[in-house]
Amino acid sequence: MPKENRLPKEDVIGPHDFSRDEYDNVSNEVTPVPEIQLETWQKIVDLAADLIDVPAAIVTRAHGDEIEVCLASNSADNPFFRGMTDKAKGYYCEEVVNTRNQLLVPNALKDPEWDHNPDIELNLIAYLGLPLYWPSGEIFGTICVLDTKENNFSPKHQNFLEKMQGAILSDLALITKMEELERAKIALKGLNDNLAEKSLILEHQTKELLEAKEIAEDAKEIAENAKKMAENANEMKSKFLTNMSHELRTPLNAILGFSQLMQVSKKYPLTEKQRGFVERIYNSGEHLLELINDILDLSKIESGRVDLSMEKVMVSNLFVACKEVMTPIAHQNGISLNFRVRDKSLSLHCDFTRFKQVILNLCSNAIKYNQPNGSVIIWATQYDAETIRISVKDSGVGIVNDKKEKIFEAFNRLGAENSSVEGTGIGLTITQYLVEQMNGKLNFISKVGKGSIFYVDMPAG
Repeated sequence: MPKENRLPKEDVIGPHDFSRDEYDNVSNEVTPVPEIQLETWQKIVDLAADLIDVPAAIVTRAHGDEIEVCLASNSADNPFFRGMTDKAKGYYCEEVVNTRNQLLVPNALKDPEWDHNPDIELNLIAYLGLPLYWPSGEIFGTICVLDTKENNFSPKHQNFLEKMQGAILSDLALITKMEELERAKIALKGLNDNLAEKSLILEHQTKELLEAKEIAEDAKEIAENAKKMAENANEMKSKFLTNMSHELRTPLNAILGFSQLMQVSKKYPLTEKQRGFVERIYNSGEHLLELINDILDLSKIESGRVDLSMEKVMVSNLFVACKEVMTPIAHQNGISLNFRVRDKSLSLHCDFTRFKQVILNLCSNAIKYNQPNGSVIIWATQYDAETIRISVKDSGVGIVNDKKEKIFEAFNRLGAENSSVEGTGIGLTITQYLVEQMNGKLNFISKVGKGSIFYVDMPAG
């Protein structure tokens, strides 16, 4: 099959760089796989990886033009994990899904048809896969094993994988029957409930309509009053924050200025102890100034007073500007920083200054919440014909699942307020707002112990 539209190198720097979407309109998404079956399948892929002696055994699920890793063996060197999803770009499993036949590739590096498929970027050069179907004949996905070395997969191994395929096909048939029974049960209950409800509705319909009308009128009046009160309160808050921020800036700038003069003064040199005190004063003042600036930005956002100047912006120029700012900060924190632009012609439609602020905020977080001697990689790719994706990947500790929903809440630092890392807790709130105002989308994926990737999808210039 054609192997066009392969992943750019930046998009396969790690197995975590996969987008997670909802597939509400895809028929294969209608029937979920119960957890009890997934637990059984997990044992199957673990056993397959162990007996065939390969680093990766997976079950995939097809979603239209995308493929999801449904389950992955818990092998130490397996680069895949449950939930990874990517668009069709010439993977081995796509061939199995499209042809609905077994695929055996002993060594992709020696096979002209497969020597450029994206899985080679993960050092997976040998492949054996079989298709999985629903009882209706609709494709479910694949069960497959992959190896980092040449492997002809003996008839014994092929026969074993066929048995694993049969076990999963039996489960899919059972799931289908259970789903049909559940739908019939729900339909029957719905009919009974509907008959009972209609009697009550007919009896009380006139009364409920009159009450609903009165409630709607009262609610409308309350909502209008609440809106006016909220607008007045928001205006007063914005004025207060603006005035207070300006009042604080004047003496704060004086403190910062005098502390700098004291540090460089040759006429009145400081002792090492005094220099340490002055440096702490200066750093604390800088942190307070950053907090004031963030509060002013948040105040402008909440009052809708952010002005944007949309234009065509070259990604390479944007990265140069951001690199100049972030390189000293990364060096000071012992973090390696790498900006990558493979295609110099990539451009965005955005406000240069505000989008630069977006990248700086994401880079700053990636540095602050990284591990010692960690790394931060920033790259750009043409996600589709109308979208440019900017990704910021760190090697930090990752974000636990129960905190992911709160990541963009203002003033919520997810427990980091108890650490030595300074911050305001509103940087991501501001970043998300700016991205959305420029017709973009901000999202992230994270795995505990592996790090995070925050990515911004923006209109192409």
